This record gives sequence, structure tokens and C-alpha cells, in this order.
Amino acid sequence: MSIILEKYTIQESVISFSKNLIRKHLFYLIKSIPYSDQNSRKWLLFLPEKENEDLELIYTYLLLKINNEKGIYLGENQSLNSILECIENTQITHIFIYISKNYDSSSLEIYLESIKKNLPNVTIFVATYAVLKEKITEKVPYINVNNPTAFNSYLQKIMTM
Repeated sequence: MSIILEKYTIQESVISFSKNLIRKHLFYLIKSIPYSDQNSRKWLLFLPEKENEDLELIYTYLLLKINNEKGIYLGENQSLNSILECIENTQITHIFIYISKNYDSSSLEIYLESIKKNLPNVTIFVATYAVLKEKITEKVPYINVNNPTAFNSYLQKIMTM
């Protein structure tokens, strides 16, 4: 969605209005899906600091809820401290991070390393608009997904485990 809004010349106010309308509808759908206790997986979804495009993240949260997955949606512009506090007090099994095309690879590397240090068994997904041109870090394994279909296929595999 963000790519579409960037591609065409649209007034800033129309873009803002459209994003907020879509955001409200996605959260309405998320809230309408009953909480599921069918599995022990728990997802943490967030955007790192200076990342503000959350529509794709909200859509992912909806996809998880539709598939009876438990999740904690922290939202945009999350500091490393807030992430570490959250994982310290919850039993997170999977992490979903969304980054824009202008992400800061050195700060993202610090996020990934800190998360993995605190949760060595967590599976980390890093979602982007396009396939990453270069690896963020060699020290931490992560899965790069760049479209909903790719993520959904991973999700289906996880659910059958």
C-alpha cells in the first residue's frame, strides 16, 4: 500500500486520510476475530525506531489473527529498550519486523543481535518491500520476506509443526 501511495502524485492530506481509514478498518477486523488459545506460539510485531509505515505490519497482524496465531502488536517507532522489556516479560516465539527501503542497517543489526541474545530460540522475520540487496548481519539468522504470499507460506509451514 505504501508503494502505491508513493508512486502516484496524491495530495499529502489524501494520503494521510487514506492510511488512517485503512488502519482503522484493519484494526476493526483484528478486533472482530476471537482470541485463540489453540497453540503456544506468540508473535511480537513492531517497527524499529524511525520506521513509521505500519500498514503492512497491521496487515500481517490481521493475517496472524485469521490463522489463530497469538500476537502482540507494538506498532511503529519502537526503541530497542521497549522491545527488550516486552520480550523479557512475555513468552515470544516469533518476531516480525517491518522495515522500509531506507532502513538503517547498523541499527537494525543491533536490534537483531540484542533480540537473539535475549531469546536464542526465537524465529525472526524481517519484512521489506523488496528482497534485501545485502544481508543485515551474518551473526543472527533471520528470514527475509517481501510479500504477503511468501510470509503466508512460511506461516502455513510453522502452523503444521
